Amino acid sequence: MGWTHPQISLQEMVNLVKGFVEILVLGCGYQSTGVLANWDVPNLRKAFQWAEFFESFFLEFSNSEYYRESAKELDGVILELTSTASFPQGLAHLSSTMLTKARKLVVEQLLRGLPLRNEHLRAVVVATVETDVCGISNVEDGSLSQYLNTLTLQCTTPESELFSNGSGKFLRESCSDRDANMDEKPVVGGYTGICIQALLKRKSSASCALDLATEQNVISHAVTSNNPNECGETCRQGRQWAATTVANEGNEEEQVMVMISHQWKVRTLSFFLDKRTARLVSGARILFTAPQAQWSRLLDQLNIPEELNDDSSSAKVELLLFGCISRRWSGIVKHFSSNSFSYGNTLEMLSEIYKLLPERHERFWDVAPSVENALIEYLTKLLNGRLSLLWRLHPILPAVAIPSSSLLFKVYLSKIERLLGDDSPTSRCCTCSQEKVEHSNCDLAERIWCLHMSHVRCSHLWHPSSDD
Repeated sequence: MGWTHPQISLQEMVNLVKGFVEILVLGCGYQSTGVLANWDVPNLRKAFQWAEFFESFFLEFSNSEYYRESAKELDGVILELTSTASFPQGLAHLSSTMLTKARKLVVEQLLRGLPLRNEHLRAVVVATVETDVCGISNVEDGSLSQYLNTLTLQCTTPESELFSNGSGKFLRESCSDRDANMDEKPVVGGYTGICIQALLKRKSSASCALDLATEQNVISHAVTSNNPNECGETCRQGRQWAATTVANEGNEEEQVMVMISHQWKVRTLSFFLDKRTARLVSGARILFTAPQAQWSRLLDQLNIPEELNDDSSSAKVELLLFGCISRRWSGIVKHFSSNSFSYGNTLEMLSEIYKLLPERHERFWDVAPSVENALIEYLTKLLNGRLSLLWRLHPILPAVAIPSSSLLFKVYLSKIERLLGDDSPTSRCCTCSQEKVEHSNCDLAERIWCLHMSHVRCSHLWHPSSDD
């Protein structure tokens, strides 16, 4: 039978949904250009009116046999809309069922943005209270008193009791979905209840994030600390192993290499446990869950000529590399914190890496998610003729991000091998050749060590599902 609504056409409804999506996107606090979206109380109340319209409209659809076919047709169009590459991925789960909770959806979007600016929070709170007070002005006597009493109760009642039986019932009802009966009276304090619930959820998330950041600082300090009493068991065992090896080895050169490799391991773990690294890993995982058409277009828009701003290109390369390891980050940290040191002659380690290339050819690409394949392909094109950008980054990042079966890995390895024997002061990455000493404690040697730890002593390091 198709669309049968007498007052609005299907295309008009779809256009309204698109407009509502734009409101939700702006609700996070930013325009599509990245500029701050400034909300004031009048505009917030208009957004709430849109939400109320969608709730009423879609609740009517869900409770009417007459509109069942129309609802199915509209759902099909919404699904097609959300499936396009240009649709905001944070709202990809949008459906007619979700739009029956449009009030909750709007308020949560308004309080989800980071950081939550004071003026933005103030405007949201004022708008929710004003909307609720206006909504109950014509309701039965006592409604306003009940609303005010509930707000006062929040100052003295623990959060756990606020949503429990008894006094918390009012807020639970205000945050829940409205009953299908369209004749039901408005829920008292509805927007305020939704706002409180969203803020409590945000507070809980912030508390968890703070706890995680505190523990991350403790672990990072333990890894880099010279005090064994402050060091974790894994770090303490590693230092004891290094000290014992140095004491037992008769070859002075090998003793030095053991201590150098220990320093490299500490630097590597410090890099992985750094707050900036954690943020970049999280951001990259979110960014690259979007369709390739979206993230590649975004990266293309960031293109700045190398001669104008090489740092911008380097930042883009870094983000892509973090995208390659985002699914494996925990496994990588575990690998470098739990495995013993690898040490030895730089040329011997390089030879062992070359030997593994045929063996590793199928191991990664057979199980790698398509997004990681796409990232490597994009990165290979970006680094064409600009491999020097990798030298701006920590040596462990390309080592754990670029699979040994890729063309980019072979180019990177060949570049390291050429530099290893290059005496040219213009292209040399260290002074070892100039000083006529073997590469053992320099950038090139550390890069080879990182590759050796990542590809020779890797165990299941390259399994994409190790973090899932």
